[in-house]
Order: sequence, then structure tokens, then C-alpha cells
Amino acid sequence: PATTTTTAAAAAATKAPQPQPQRRQPSLAMLTLSYELVDLSGLLQSPPPSTTFTTNTDIFAQAAALDRYAAISARSAKAAPTSSGARDWNAEFQYCVALDDGIEKFRRLRQLENDFVYAAEAYARIIISEAALPIDKRTLKPVNVGGVAGGEKFIVHNILFKFAVDHEGLYGSDENAMKAAAHDLKGLTNYFHCAVDDLHVPLMALIDYRGFRLQAVSVLPLKQ
Repeated sequence: PATTTTTAAAAAATKAPQPQPQRRQPSLAMLTLSYELVDLSGLLQSPPPSTTFTTNTDIFAQAAALDRYAAISARSAKAAPTSSGARDWNAEFQYCVALDDGIEKFRRLRQLENDFVYAAEAYARIIISEAALPIDKRTLKPVNVGGVAGGEKFIVHNILFKFAVDHEGLYGSDENAMKAAAHDLKGLTNYFHCAVDDLHVPLMALIDYRGFRLQAVSVLPLKQ
């Protein structure tokens, strides 16, 4: 089963009363979700892709469906998709965080967080499912973004994925690397709660699936 630890936006959303969300149904075999989603069908021109996965074929079909929806900018933020057609998750998040506190701000943050985790989980399943394949046989291929911590890295629709493994012997074991990834999320959340002016944090989620842990982080506007 797959589990996801959600982002700092979720913590912000708890500051205001929220409508009762609808629970996503667990899958028959491969997937068990550990969070709730608000129905996003009102944000799309047609109902969102199915949230139930039972086979690898279903996973790839879900990814194709997400590709079709990627160009739709959520009404929760006035941020347009990038030139590649993918959503600029960071721009939407910073826009929402900058809004005055209130029901509307927290509603937008909740919707954005749900969208981000939904997309991150779908692509993470593909990355992990294909981890043992030769690179030229994979649907999503690793990229070189520098750094030695962790394993292979991927950028998919403006989300940076990184395996939490002890690739260079920095942590002592893969288990310690997974713990370090969890501490990254805890640190990010605590910095977010400090509410320091001009201190910005990205969206982040951890996806555990088939014995692997992936960090998913919104791509930041950095040159290097």
C-alpha cells in the first residue's frame, strides 16, 4: 500500500473551519490512501480521473489522465500554467500564502494541497514501479540536477521527485535516509509556522510505496 505525508499547506488550512471533506475510497489491491480529498470536480470541465488503482495498467492510465488535466489552472489561485503546460505549483502556493487570513485563503490552500498530493502520488507510483527497469525502458526518466544526497531524481510536471535512499553512503542505511526525508518535511512545516517575512517554503510530500520512499517537492524558480 501507498501512504502519503502531506504538505505545510495542510497545517495552514487547520486555522479555519473546513467543510466536511469526502473520503477517497481505498483500492482493491495496490493502494491505501491515508488522507482525505475534497471533491475537485467543480474545478474541472469534466469529472476528475478515477482515484482507484488495481493494476499497473490503471496507474499508467491515471498518469495519462493527469497529463490531460495538467494545463487546467486551479481556480484556487490566479496563476497560469507554465509554457510547458504544467502547473506552477510554487507560484500558486506563494500566491495563496500571501492572501489575508480567512476562509477563502484556507479553502484555496486546501484545494491546492489536495491537487499537489494527488498528482505526486500518481507519478510516484510510476517512478517506483519502473525503478528496476533500464533507463531507456522507463516512462519517466531521471534527470541530473546536481547533489549527492539521495538516489535518482525526476522532474515531472513541475514536481521534483527524489528517492530517499543512501546512494552515496551519507546516512549509513536506506532506513536512515528515509528518516532524514521525514525530518526534511518536519523542518519545512515548522519553518512555515514561524511565519517569517520573506521566508518562503515549497510544497512537499512524502510518498511511501512498495518499500520505497520518494520526496516530492514543487520546483522552485532557481537557476542552479
